Amino acid sequence: MNWVLENSGTCPWPDSLEWVYVDGETFGFEDDPIVVAALNPGEQTTITADFTAPSRAGRFDSTWQLTDAATGSAIGEPLEFTLGAYLEATPTPTPTNTPV
Repeated sequence: MNWVLENSGTCPWPDSLEWVYVDGETFGFEDDPIVVAALNPGEQTTITADFTAPSRAGRFDSTWQLTDAATGSAIGEPLEFTLGAYLEATPTPTPTNTPV
């Protein structure tokens, strides 16, 4: 999973920020929090986490939050996203004509 985070505020982000799992489906994520680089206002960064796809079809919700590891404070609002998993389509056999 990739997220693009942008500092849309007016103050620089410190280098002590982390992207952390909060609630919902973990998608097998068991790593430490994801470190987020310091960003000046208007800058973006892409962060990545390795997820495992669900083994069944359905809708899966997960919530993540930007936090300041130095203070333990949440930054901004939590982000909830939904991932849809679908069953693999199976081809329909083509009928054949058999002479009688």
